[in-house]
Amino acid sequence: MTASMINIFCLLIGIGLGIAFFAALKVNSEMYISNGFSWVGLTLHIGRFAIIAVTFWFISRFGAMPLLFNFGGFLIGRFLIMRFLQRKEQ
Repeated sequence: MTASMINIFCLLIGIGLGIAFFAALKVNSEMYISNGFSWVGLTLHIGRFAIIAVTFWFISRFGAMPLLFNFGGFLIGRFLIMRFLQRKEQ
């Protein structure tokens, strides 16, 4: 694989991670609002951060550019899911 293919692949992974992370954040916040403290909510909360940390750590082994592309994709995923949630509420 060439360097540009790895960067684009990391960008796509980042978009998917951003969408999944912030969608799980919405589910997690709704769990806390409706039920208060629960072990399922705490597990989901810790799991979200663990998956992101492990993924960023793994991609950082490929170099700085794939990590930056992954982080950029993560932010794009955040933008996309927030835009989707705003339209869904209207």
